[in-house]
Amino acid sequence: MRGMSLRNSKLIPRLDVRYELEDFHRALGDSDEWQRPLRAALEKFWPGMEPVFVNSGRVAILLALRSLGLGQGSRVGVPVYTCEAVYSAVVRSGAIPVFLDVNVDTLTLDPVDLERKSGDLDGVVAVHTFGHPADMDPMHCLPRRVKVIEDCAHAVGSRYRGRTAGTLGDAAAFSFRLGKPISAGNLGMMLSSDREVIRRARDVAARFPPRSITGHVRDCLVSMFRGFIYRPPWFGTLGLPVGSIFDDAFDLMDKHSFRPMRPSVGSLAVLADRFLGLPRRVRVARERAAVLASYLRGTSISPPSEAPWAFHTYFQFAMRFRDRGARERGAAGLRDHGVDSIRFYQDSPAIAARYGYRRDCATAESLAKTILTVPCHANLSNHEFGFVADAVRAVGEVI
Repeated sequence: MRGMSLRNSKLIPRLDVRYELEDFHRALGDSDEWQRPLRAALEKFWPGMEPVFVNSGRVAILLALRSLGLGQGSRVGVPVYTCEAVYSAVVRSGAIPVFLDVNVDTLTLDPVDLERKSGDLDGVVAVHTFGHPADMDPMHCLPRRVKVIEDCAHAVGSRYRGRTAGTLGDAAAFSFRLGKPISAGNLGMMLSSDREVIRRARDVAARFPPRSITGHVRDCLVSMFRGFIYRPPWFGTLGLPVGSIFDDAFDLMDKHSFRPMRPSVGSLAVLADRFLGLPRRVRVARERAAVLASYLRGTSISPPSEAPWAFHTYFQFAMRFRDRGARERGAAGLRDHGVDSIRFYQDSPAIAARYGYRRDCATAESLAKTILTVPCHANLSNHEFGFVADAVRAVGEVI
């Protein structure tokens, strides 16, 4: 590695992983004062929608699939360029994933490829990637009616043609695990406005096992530890070096577990507090994304786009490089300037191939090799964001 050592006490973390001591106390408390503010927040952001809570976003997708009758033998469209959680939820439901390409600008489902492959689809999972909403109208105008599930793990506060993400399909799935736009520990949520779908979802979720008290305490301790090491100075000196060595073996960020469970009450108590200030956080992220984009004008690096019909929340600032080599040089340059980055979904084509993907989605294949993301969230201090901005500007000047 050039220049800066892997151990760097000032390294800006790639994700916003926040879990404080007060969150720990709130999660383990016995107060029910969180119930009213949580109901009010859900009604404010998703009016008329009913929630069903589970322990993760992928379980929320599974719950949505089962509640919509998408099970054994159903064919469900999914983007190649996304998290394995989407593929695995479809397979876990008994359905067959049909892999779809994505649009090079929005990084979400490509309407042209969707229409081309829609002849035998029963459903589709529309992922709002990095906070940019998928183009939803084409999904509702296909020759054959398909059931639409929104994956809103990145998209709390995103909007499509003025409508809030999560209200645009037959059901929606959210992840509130650490590192997401709203993080509350081990928690996911399914939303729907269809009372029959919600009734079925509640029946299914009621059969999931509860989290034991011991397991809940362990989850809270692990969440607090992750929140502690995912900030300077500990991220660069402890979190990243340890994660680089042990994450694949021990799943430190709990990215691969798939154990459907009911949520803990403690996680819901933490969630109720997380909606406070959300509009401000989205506004700050958008302002910061605009600053970063301005530094890439006239360079070979493409900043993220925002379609005319979209309201992007910039969960991540996704830069597209001209080729894999340029991306690797960009990642090294960012690290040299004290900023960590993510090659999001770089293995998605190979992982999708294990689920039956036939390598026929050229744009997704290209994006897996060329996308690199940096943080621009509101929880970065102005000083920390200055590091990110300086690093992006420096990389743009030399790549």
